[in-house]
Amino acid sequence: MIEIKTKAGRPNKYQSEEERLEIRRHQNKVNQQRCRRRKKLLNEILSVSDFDITQSYRSAIVSYISKYEFDYFFTGTIAPKRIELEQLSQDNNEIRELNLDLDLELSYKTTKRIGINSLRAYTEKYLGHLCEKNLIERSFIIYEEDASKNLHAHILFKTSQKAHDFKRLSENKWLLGISDCREIATDTDKLNKVNYMVKQINCHATRKSDLNKVDSWWCGGKFNMEDNYIN
Repeated sequence: MIEIKTKAGRPNKYQSEEERLEIRRHQNKVNQQRCRRRKKLLNEILSVSDFDITQSYRSAIVSYISKYEFDYFFTGTIAPKRIELEQLSQDNNEIRELNLDLDLELSYKTTKRIGINSLRAYTEKYLGHLCEKNLIERSFIIYEEDASKNLHAHILFKTSQKAHDFKRLSENKWLLGISDCREIATDTDKLNKVNYMVKQINCHATRKSDLNKVDSWWCGGKFNMEDNYIN
């Protein structure tokens, strides 16, 4: 085994060069599997010329995801903290008074919005924590906007046998805003949830924010046909 020499400063992330290469090989393998899944879905869609491509794309996702078991539906919503909203309201009241007293046209303050890339980065850390605790086996993640342009992360979970009181745990671990976790009772319920999740995907979109929704959905965990496939 080739040992990496230690040095002052930040400790080595890997114990040896062999460990680093093995982790890189595993990461590359996972990335290639995800890439193949996306290409397979795209090829299936492109082969269908008689249907709208957006509907075909949604249907392909629903068909694939619905073949696997999931037992919880989670929504994480970005929301400002109460103290931030109170301060924002106070600042805007002062601006309003200045505009009235001095005949000004000062702009009102608004809440800072987090972009989809930042939300995805946070969601990955959130899922990583659940994985470290061995609470989940797989997940399907998609992002959407509400009428106020605030972002949500919708997640389907297949929990592990160690996941006791998963609703409380999953909600408490989401620290970015507010969250809601509900149990999936039946296959019909699961199918409805998947259809609901893909409703904002639009392959003909021109806005960058809409295109990001198409590019940012993903799957994580065990999607092994032999072990977890529903016949």
